Amino acid sequence: MRRQDLVLRATLSLIIAIIPAALLAQQPMRIGVISAGPPVGSAQIALLEQQVSASQGDLGKLEQLLTLYAAASTQPGTDYRVARLNQIRYLVNEAPASALAGSTLAFVGSANGPYPDPVDHAALASLWFAQANSHFDDTKILLNAIRFLSIEDKPQAENLYTGAVAARPDDVEVVARLGFFYAAGLVGADTMDGRVLMTRPPAVDSNWTDHCRAQLDSSTNPHVLTGAAIALPNLAMRRTGGGPAYEAWVKYSEELRTRAAALDRGPAGPRPMPAEFGMFATESSAAAQQNIGPPRGIPAQAPPTPAEIRVGPNVQAANLILNPAPVYPPLALQARVEGAVRFEARIAPDGTLKSLQLVSGPPLLVQAAMQAVQQWRWKPTLLNGQPVGVLTTIDIPFTLPGN
Repeated sequence: MRRQDLVLRATLSLIIAIIPAALLAQQPMRIGVISAGPPVGSAQIALLEQQVSASQGDLGKLEQLLTLYAAASTQPGTDYRVARLNQIRYLVNEAPASALAGSTLAFVGSANGPYPDPVDHAALASLWFAQANSHFDDTKILLNAIRFLSIEDKPQAENLYTGAVAARPDDVEVVARLGFFYAAGLVGADTMDGRVLMTRPPAVDSNWTDHCRAQLDSSTNPHVLTGAAIALPNLAMRRTGGGPAYEAWVKYSEELRTRAAALDRGPAGPRPMPAEFGMFATESSAAAQQNIGPPRGIPAQAPPTPAEIRVGPNVQAANLILNPAPVYPPLALQARVEGAVRFEARIAPDGTLKSLQLVSGPPLLVQAAMQAVQQWRWKPTLLNGQPVGVLTTIDIPFTLPGN
């Protein structure tokens, strides 16, 4: 072989060896990530899929799987859209009354959230409509359907609510939640803990807020009005953080409560508030805990939250080391409003206030009570020698001077 041919072949070999490396160097970095191994969490997902398939009805495993699907939606190169949708369809068909079915883990958005898809959303919305219509007397299924629809399909959720209220006007568990629903609409929230899960044009939000206000202004159902009056101050505080906007909602809340009292009179005057209205705290707490933290059985990336125990109000009050009294609001004094404001409080292991959830109380007194309790401090509560978090009830009484 001629020397020129040898040189040419060597040159071509060198070019062939260089070209792939040069091309690879121009590819996005995700190529290297993909070639390094499976996406983070894929092995856990595969294992959980096998376990869920082998043990249909284990909602704990299914909750873990839905949580990992949602987490994987942010990773490049992964697509569990169809698998997640199939699991959610199973959940709505087979366990529509479960807490998991009504959680945001089981929500599929048309444009927001994990693996959004308008066709998938419409399919699930239709499925929930069918379940609600087939089990109209099952309150848990009805409310889960409404929770799904309340995020993107508020008018349809309202239709289910109003149909149930027309059929069961004295069912406080359903009727009061229509008041909660309108209160959330007034402050622009999608859930009972004040979160906004969907991005909508401002005009759409404004129109819905106006609609909710009009419905409450014209309502003659005392349970609807009382439900809205209870929920509104708490939701407004979460959305506004206080100030003039919050005060305006508190004033409207008091108007709703006054109208409700006038409509709900027995022979001896206004009847006491049904105990069921305390469920707003449960509804809000459940919404706040959805889709937060790792699922059961999946190791957390951060240290686990300290254990929490429930402590009676009298026992916890004995641990107070700082508890300034509330200042009686001048407007409440002028209106001759008195009563007790009740909160569900979560206290951190170090004795500081972690969160405060309104349960009941006259709206004009809520902000003053909240501002006082936010300054309270407690001695740490010990369990087996270790500080633990505490869940307790706090009552703040307001009594008019001279009474």
